[in-house]
Amino acid sequence: MSERQPTPEERFRLLAGVALADGVLSPGETQLLLEFACKLELGRQSAGRILNQLRIDGRVRIDPGAGVDEGVFADLIQVVFADGRASACEMSYLRSLAKHCGFARGRVDELLADAVISTATGQPSASGRQGRPPRQIGNYELGQELGRGAAGVVYHATHRLLGREVALKLFPICKKSGEARRAGFLREVRAAAKLSHPNILPTLDAGEAEGLPYLVMELVPQGETFQHRVERDGPFESRAAALAIAAVARAVHYAHGEGLLHRDLKPGNVLVPADGKPRLGDFGLVSEVGEAATRGRLVGTPAYMSPEQLRTEDLDTKSDIYSLGATLYTLLTGEPPFLADGLVELSVRVLQDEPEPPSRRRPDVRAGVEAACMRCLAKDPAQRPSALELADALEGAAEDSLMGKISRRFRRKHV
Repeated sequence: MSERQPTPEERFRLLAGVALADGVLSPGETQLLLEFACKLELGRQSAGRILNQLRIDGRVRIDPGAGVDEGVFADLIQVVFADGRASACEMSYLRSLAKHCGFARGRVDELLADAVISTATGQPSASGRQGRPPRQIGNYELGQELGRGAAGVVYHATHRLLGREVALKLFPICKKSGEARRAGFLREVRAAAKLSHPNILPTLDAGEAEGLPYLVMELVPQGETFQHRVERDGPFESRAAALAIAAVARAVHYAHGEGLLHRDLKPGNVLVPADGKPRLGDFGLVSEVGEAATRGRLVGTPAYMSPEQLRTEDLDTKSDIYSLGATLYTLLTGEPPFLADGLVELSVRVLQDEPEPPSRRRPDVRAGVEAACMRCLAKDPAQRPSALELADALEGAAEDSLMGKISRRFRRKHV
């Protein structure tokens, strides 16, 4: 890493870039950026020019020669959590920058974990050491971090009295965004209480300790997400992908029947335990069907959002179907239907372009599976299937694929 420190303009550009990573500049982020502009002795005119340019570009170009040390990175994290939460886009930007600058992933996770806890409590982390979460929440002893997202951080935890191992999700709450964050926590808890399905991750407990709301879920033994599996092993075989998404679609159909929209369906939110049965989790952005909970607000993971979700319109069940289709597309090809460097460019592609059929990327993708996937990705929600129709179509395509394999093997053996 170069020892040259970034200039005030370069530093402000990095700070503003992480704030704009999700395409939105919140009031808390705006105030904090103004404070940083003053500290950096950067005039309002220069700060405004940089912000406007970033809005136009839709991305931040990192100068490889500008050194970004832990002090600069800590400032970036402070901006990300200015309103008590970090969006998926902002988290992705931070990790990309950390990788670009050569930071060890473990150290980045420590800095981020400390930010979540200090933001939630208004104090350094409960352990008194930077980068460490509190060791105990209610009756639970916290272990290693399992994952994180916009809604909170998930830890491996153990019930102190029962000795039961669980997954515990902490929700950061702060003064600036306390009511909104608490409402999100209550939404997820109430949704979890309504749902009982073999393909939905069970919720065991919920509460609040030291001002930190938490949700306790079943710990999936030897589990990994679809995303991790694709990253490690590459795309799924057609039949395996079809059966996996069919199982998730049945869980989504059940949730829709209970009057709930997931709003953040993606490969990273589906766990696969050792028994191979997918479990849908993370209902942190759940809303009721027909609830005007999204108009004017961008919520979710952009690469898996439906066109209407990117337009911040009111959503119905067909928005979840698009996300299921995008998840299936990732399992089949290794990537979501659309990729871009910034949110603006990605949004334009999702809204205007037609996705490339998966078979063009992988010729062995079965026609029936591809047809079901492409129907989910229709721009017009009315052209998408229901979750139940999708499950039936994928299971039918998987059965056809299996029978085709048996037939081909029989012919080879007897010719």
